[in-house]
Amino acid sequence: MFYEKSILCILAMFFIMSGCSNNTQEANELNVVQKISAQELVEIQKAKPDLLILDVRTSDEISSGKIPSAITEDFYNSSFETNLQKLDNKRPIVVYCKSGGRSGKAAKILEKLGFKEVYDLKGGYKSWAANQ
Repeated sequence: MFYEKSILCILAMFFIMSGCSNNTQEANELNVVQKISAQELVEIQKAKPDLLILDVRTSDEISSGKIPSAITEDFYNSSFETNLQKLDNKRPIVVYCKSGGRSGKAAKILEKLGFKEVYDLKGGYKSWAANQ
């Protein structure tokens, strides 16, 4: 009788623990946005030639410079989300703004639109420019 209870307890613990690991894995799969530094961006650009770089600043902000090859889409534009839907969500994407606020919101929108690999540049364009 003692052995039967022990085996049942061990089996119950196994099922509980395996359920927890699946939930953790699902949570990681749902959270696709990764914050990266300017230095990490350089490495990702080398490793992923199909990388999209999305600048979500205003045209006035962009006039002071932007990351080479970045496409621009003003976060404050009323058609912002509609325009993002036109991008290929199978490609990895880095999003940035001036200092990091709007890009975090834009990254969540990209995630909602089905992008599986989204990077948010910490410190935005300011950080990238300071590292050049």
